[in-house]
Amino acid sequence: MRPQTLLIIALLGSTCWAAPVLAKTVVITPYIEVDQSVYAPLKGGGEVLASTTLAAGVDASVTGARTQAQVAYRVERNVGWKKGSARNLTHSGLARVNYNVTPQSLSFETGAIATRTRTDIRGNALTNNQANTENLSQLYSVYAGPSLHTHAGQLNVNAAYHIGYTKVDATTSSPLALGQPVLDTFDHSVTQQLSGSIGMKSGILPFGWTVAGAWARDDASQLDQRLDQKHIRGDVVVPLTPTVAAVGGAGYEKITASQRDAVTTIDPVSLLPVPTLVNGRYQTVPGSPRLPYYDFSGLYWDAGVLWRPTNHTSLEARVGRRYGSWSYTGSFSSALSENTTVRVGVYDEIDTFGSQLNNGLAALPTSFTAVQNPFSGQYGGCVYGGQGGGAGGCLGGALQSVSSSVYRARGVTGIITSRRGPWGYGVAAGYARRSYLTPNTGPLSTLNGVSDQSAFIQAYLSRKLTPTSEFDTNVYANWFKSGILGAPTVTSYGASGTYSRSFGNHLSGAASLGIFGADEVGIQDALSASALLGMRYSF
Repeated sequence: MRPQTLLIIALLGSTCWAAPVLAKTVVITPYIEVDQSVYAPLKGGGEVLASTTLAAGVDASVTGARTQAQVAYRVERNVGWKKGSARNLTHSGLARVNYNVTPQSLSFETGAIATRTRTDIRGNALTNNQANTENLSQLYSVYAGPSLHTHAGQLNVNAAYHIGYTKVDATTSSPLALGQPVLDTFDHSVTQQLSGSIGMKSGILPFGWTVAGAWARDDASQLDQRLDQKHIRGDVVVPLTPTVAAVGGAGYEKITASQRDAVTTIDPVSLLPVPTLVNGRYQTVPGSPRLPYYDFSGLYWDAGVLWRPTNHTSLEARVGRRYGSWSYTGSFSSALSENTTVRVGVYDEIDTFGSQLNNGLAALPTSFTAVQNPFSGQYGGCVYGGQGGGAGGCLGGALQSVSSSVYRARGVTGIITSRRGPWGYGVAAGYARRSYLTPNTGPLSTLNGVSDQSAFIQAYLSRKLTPTSEFDTNVYANWFKSGILGAPTVTSYGASGTYSRSFGNHLSGAASLGIFGADEVGIQDALSASALLGMRYSF
C-alpha cells in the first residue's frame, strides 16, 4: 500500500471512526481550490515564474463527551506556466484523535502527519513550490494505540502501547560542496512502545512513589537497522511545602542498536569500498549477519524539584547521569489566563527519526490551529493549540532533517498560544542537538561522533476583521549547523500575510504576499518574493 493511500485512510477513516453518537459536534468540510501564484527572485539569480495550483482537501472536527478529534488534509498539484516546469504533487495533513472507550479509564488515540521536510541539514532551505524543489522530502507518519489509567484501591495503575509507521517518499537533494560525503536517506520504519507503571500519592506514606517499566523498538528498512530499549525505574516524590516537592529516581536500562552489511563497490579513484546507492539509499547485503554497534546497559539516576502552585501550573526540573554522561530534563506548563497557555520541555533521549516523530505527534493536542506556509503548504514545525487544546507542541527537533541513523537527541522547546476575542497569536522557539551513534567502520562511520544542531523561532498572528473576513500573518527563522567537517551553516527566514474572505456559505477567496530568504555560508544567498490569489469552494 502506497504511503499516500495509508495516510488518507488514517486521516479520513479516523475521523469517521471518531464520530459516535456520543459526539456533541461533528463538522466535516471537504473543499476544492484553485490558486494562482507568482514568484520573483530578489537576490541570488533566477527568473520570474508563474504557476497554478489545483487542490482538494478536507477539514474536520469532532467534539463530544468521549471523543476529541481534528483533521486537516490537503493534496495539491502545482503546475508551472513555463514550458518544461516541474509539476509538483504535495500532500499536507495533520490529524489527532482521542476516544475514551470507558470514561476516565481506557482510551484509544491516533495521529498522522503529511508534510515536506528538509532532506539534508547541509542543503538548500528555500521551499517554495513555485521555484524550488531541492533538498525536500515528502514525509508521512502515523501512530495509534490504547492507554489505560485506572486505580486499584490507593494504587494508580497506568499502561500504554503505541505502534507507528513513518515513510519518506519523493526525496530530492542539493548539490554538495566538494569533499562532502553523500549520506544515506531514510526510507521507512516501524516503531513500537509499551509502558506500564504502578504507584501511590503521598498521604498514607509521607512520600509518593512509582515503579515503571518500558520497552521501545524501532525497525528501519535501511540496512535492517534496529534500536531496542528496555528500562525499569523507581521514583519518589517528597513534599517539602504545600506547593514544592523534591523528586528523584533511579533505574536500570539496556539499549542495543544493530544493522546488517551494506552493498559496496570499489571506487576507481581511491580503490576503497564505497556504498552502493539506489534512489539515494544504502542497500543491504542479502543474508548478511546482524552487526551490533551500540550496546549500553547500566544504572541511571536523576533528582530535582517539582513546583505546583495551582492545578493549572507545574514546573519540574531534573539533573542526573544517563547514557554515560550528565543528563538534564524538565517541563513547565501553565494556563497563564483563561485564554493564554504556555508549555516548555527539555528532553534527552536515544532516538531515531521515526520514533522521535511519532512521540512528537502523540504530544500534540486534539484541537489545534494549523499554521501553514500559504506558498508551500508546509507546517512550520509547531502546532498551536486550538480552543481548549492547550499551548500545542513542536516537531522541529525531528524535522530539522531526515536521518537514517540512531542518535542521542537533546534540546529544549517552548510555545505560547493565546486567543482573545477576534485576536489569536502563537510564538514558539527551540534548540535541538543530535549526536549520532553509528558503527566505527563501514558506510555509516561518516556520522560517528558527529553532532548536528538546529534552532528555530516562529510566530503567527490572526485577526477576525468582520464576520466574513480575516487577516493572518506568520514569520519564521531557522538555523542549521552540521557537525560534518566543512559543511556549510544554513539559515532560512520568511514572512507571509494572508487576507481571506467568504462569499456566502460555500465560496471564499484569499490573497497572500510573502518574502523568503536563505543563507548558506560559502554559497550565494537567496531572497525571493511571492504573491498568491486563490478561490475555494466548500461542500
